[in-house]
Amino acid sequence: MRVMHLLIRFAVEVAAVAAFGVWGWRAGTGVSAYALGIGAPAAMIVAWGLFTAPKALFNTPPMVREGLAMGVFAMAAGALYLAGEPLLAMVLIVVSVLNSVQLRVYGVRG
Repeated sequence: MRVMHLLIRFAVEVAAVAAFGVWGWRAGTGVSAYALGIGAPAAMIVAWGLFTAPKALFNTPPMVREGLAMGVFAMAAGALYLAGEPLLAMVLIVVSVLNSVQLRVYGVRG
């Protein structure tokens, strides 16, 4: 059960990176599409590595880390919505919330 929940969490994290990339690509035109399409996911990856990853550079308390992660997932869902993908945005936010609850209930994280 633990491995399944962590695999779902990883899939949500990858989906969030992709969501920022889709938003960046669709929000920009010409060179800015490339800059945003690469820069937005890169910024998310850096922020994730600094604050919310299991071996993050800054040691944040588990509940703060989870709150930051949910904030990132909410922003990724918003990015999908702005990119014209409201159904994918809804799926991302629902799966991320359900997975977060499962991780807490089963004591997998923090």
